Amino acid sequence: MNFFRQIVLVETTITRPADAVAYAAGDIIGTTTDAGTSTSVLTFANVARANAIGGVVASVMLIDSVNAATNIDCDIFFFNTTLAQQADNVAFAATDGEMDTCIGVVSIVGTDGKESSNNIAYNGIMPSPGNIPFVPDAGSRNIFAVIVVRNAYTPASGEIFRVRTWIYQA
Repeated sequence: MNFFRQIVLVETTITRPADAVAYAAGDIIGTTTDAGTSTSVLTFANVARANAIGGVVASVMLIDSVNAATNIDCDIFFFNTTLAQQADNVAFAATDGEMDTCIGVVSIVGTDGKESSNNIAYNGIMPSPGNIPFVPDAGSRNIFAVIVVRNAYTPASGEIFRVRTWIYQA
């Protein structure tokens, strides 16, 4: 018996500020350096077939708009509810309550699998056995994510990151 009804591709992007200020390990990627206006939480809309019906994040790909000399290493934290927005280039600071809604983490290692001629870090490493099961919060079909840098990374001004996910819907 097949548990999944369909497979969908869901992606979202984040455009970082127009600066080249280096990130330290543990910093979050956001859209502005002002916490009041920054968007650091990515929304993966309609990953579920209906409200509060789950599925599985089967794979994750990070696509970078630039081919930097030093590639980004990062963790992508997935949540079944949204969390507070944070400014760009500050330490990731989710509350205990927000971390209670974390459904999984994917590590992207920029030195593994990134083609020299393009900007795809295609080596999303999924936790064993290879997927992240989810059930969105009641009344929602969405899941959410944040990108946390794990190396000393100097970005390009206005760099765009696209996170592409393949979702098996229940």
